[in-house]
Amino acid sequence: MEILHFTEQHETYRNRLKVFLKNEVIPYIDTWENERITPKNVWKKMGAEGFLCPWIHTEYGGMGG
Repeated sequence: MEILHFTEQHETYRNRLKVFLKNEVIPYIDTWENERITPKNVWKKMGAEGFLCPWIHTEYGGMGG
């Protein structure tokens, strides 16, 4: 029984996030953990890809989720 009913938009978002994390975060996570920092450029990339605050209305630069 499926409890959560994801739309195609949800699946697209999830798949895009998986690829982003695989390429931009996972290879560096051990270093960042040891240094206790997440580089600012990664946050900027996440924002540029629409992964931060996706519920913000599109007129303000969000995805309107």
